[in-house]
Amino acid sequence: MKDKLVLFLASERGFEVLRSIHKKYPSIIESVYTAEDVNVQKDFADEIRYYCAQNKVQCELYDKDQWTVEKDSYIMAISWKNLINHPPEKLIILHDSLLPKYRGFSPLCNMLIKAEKKIGVTAIFGEKEYDKGGIISQSSCNINYPIKIHAAIQKNIQNYIKCALEVSELIFKCSKITATPQDDSIASYSVWRNDDDYKIDWQQSSSSIKRFIDAVGWPYKGARTSSSKGIDIIIDDAVEVTGRECELRHVGKVIYNDDDCPVVICGEGLLKIKKARFVNSDKSFLPLNALKIKFY
Repeated sequence: MKDKLVLFLASERGFEVLRSIHKKYPSIIESVYTAEDVNVQKDFADEIRYYCAQNKVQCELYDKDQWTVEKDSYIMAISWKNLINHPPEKLIILHDSLLPKYRGFSPLCNMLIKAEKKIGVTAIFGEKEYDKGGIISQSSCNINYPIKIHAAIQKNIQNYIKCALEVSELIFKCSKITATPQDDSIASYSVWRNDDDYKIDWQQSSSSIKRFIDAVGWPYKGARTSSSKGIDIIIDDAVEVTGRECELRHVGKVIYNDDDCPVVICGEGLLKIKKARFVNSDKSFLPLNALKIKFY
């Protein structure tokens, strides 16, 4: 009797892995659980459920008080934020970084903010301490900047698929899944984000702020700032500006408009806001006709 696989899936990553496993190893999929996520603009829960319905795969919206999985079944979790109580040797987690670096939450966002040149995915066994399980498989790729988070996700999805299919092949063949212990001496951690962590710090350099805007954009909440006019906005796109020097760095002030787009003084360098919208209405904040305005 072949081993079975239960998938706990969220996000576009989970959706694409579902399609890839179902296409190549449909017989191992026992069921699918998905969950809604209010912290992203699109969580792909509907797409996962629709795909399962179209392909006659059992799928349920996760309820922590009602879900049950046979202890002999493998679980594979992707973009999953809830605790899964299952035998560690049967629980496989696909993590959004090259472990042991960036254990924890929002690793891809934080890697882009830190300007990492390589991103990737790690398949590990579950453990009581998060993201410390033995490494089953890894896949990586290089990236170039500037890059927006959605583009990085698309590149990293291919790493997810590669790791997921490697694990699925072992399950399909009833082969033993082995893992290599992580090196704790080189481990680092990535901390979860709340609403305050989407606020722009104009004291940082223009290059750092540019990466931040790109790293927390769609499908996430977007980089936010408030103005001296009492307006809260989300900045979706910006570009660094060179060739102008400020005698005094009044950080956050608009120094001039370029094609009705404000150019803002940063802790180092200047940043031109190319696309922005009001937080409460999603209407465009641009063109900006006022000059005497400061962002906080």
